[in-house]
Amino acid sequence: MLIDAHCHLTSLNEAESRDNAENFNLDSIAHILKRAQAAGVIGCLVPSVVRSDWPKVLKVLTLKDSLWGAVGVHPQEPAPMLTISELSKAATSDTRIVGIGETGLDFSQSATQKEQERQIQLLKVHLQVASELNKVLIIHVRDAFLELMRVMREFNHTPSRVMIHCFTGSYDQAKEALDAGFYLSFSGILTFKNAEYLRDVFKKVPLERILLETDAPFLAPVPMRGKMNEPSYLTYTAQVAAELLGLKIDVLADKVTQNFYNLIGI
Repeated sequence: MLIDAHCHLTSLNEAESRDNAENFNLDSIAHILKRAQAAGVIGCLVPSVVRSDWPKVLKVLTLKDSLWGAVGVHPQEPAPMLTISELSKAATSDTRIVGIGETGLDFSQSATQKEQERQIQLLKVHLQVASELNKVLIIHVRDAFLELMRVMREFNHTPSRVMIHCFTGSYDQAKEALDAGFYLSFSGILTFKNAEYLRDVFKKVPLERILLETDAPFLAPVPMRGKMNEPSYLTYTAQVAAELLGLKIDVLADKVTQNFYNLIGI
């Protein structure tokens, strides 16, 4: 059995465009979860990227016991600056909100110095709340790994439980994150033809620190490339992961599921 460590269920809808917020539909999501269950994916962690996701996450959590949520604001969202009290209130609104995020740094679109500083301040709000509430910090990072780690090192109270979602970095970056105690979550990119370097990195990561995710509705794995991703497709990534580590898929699934439970503290 597998758990999808990072899945935007609030953005999944079978019938309509995933880009239209008005199309949020619990029945559609319930059908997606049934397909996931049939494929052996028993649960998901549902992150947020904007404030409007927060109530949707709470609604999704009512669909199944093995769903957990996270509240936060993505670093590239240009919303008004988040406050510690605002995020803390959302994070304590339900016991199954186990995470803060996704947050982090993303300098991929030639972010100006002012924009970089805004992202860093936003990250620090998430760091503070995750630390104070002992929640899992869910990190998104792109073209900003060195700055991310600098901010994390300099923060007075770094959260004790951190995952970098959709990890695509080098082995040196993986080692630095692992040395800091982080978990690394790998997505369908692991199956992509042009991701040989990532498969090489993956094989060097200790099994007890590996998580698997879809990042649905994005990054559908081979052989589902081009389709809207969903939790049931996690099995394709898991099969590749098991082959890379020389394990039977059920052995790998049991281990990464236990890793997930260790991360969220159950």
